Amino acid sequence: MRVLENWDVTSLYPNLVRIYGYSSRNQKDKDAYVKLLEMRMSAKKGLLTNEFLEPLNLTNAELNMGLKLPLNAYT
Repeated sequence: MRVLENWDVTSLYPNLVRIYGYSSRNQKDKDAYVKLLEMRMSAKKGLLTNEFLEPLNLTNAELNMGLKLPLNAYT
């Protein structure tokens, strides 16, 4: 008998980078990626305040989508 599991993991690759520290040797600020990931997760949940978003002229949804590709394309 085989067991097949399907897990829906939010931002799997970015969280693997965060958990295991897979960052580039050339990256000066090793926490920058994690900070962006946390910002995206907050935006995805709609938790960022208007005070933070207004200077950027963005909504939570726009910031969420705008950070998705750079975080997933990180190598």
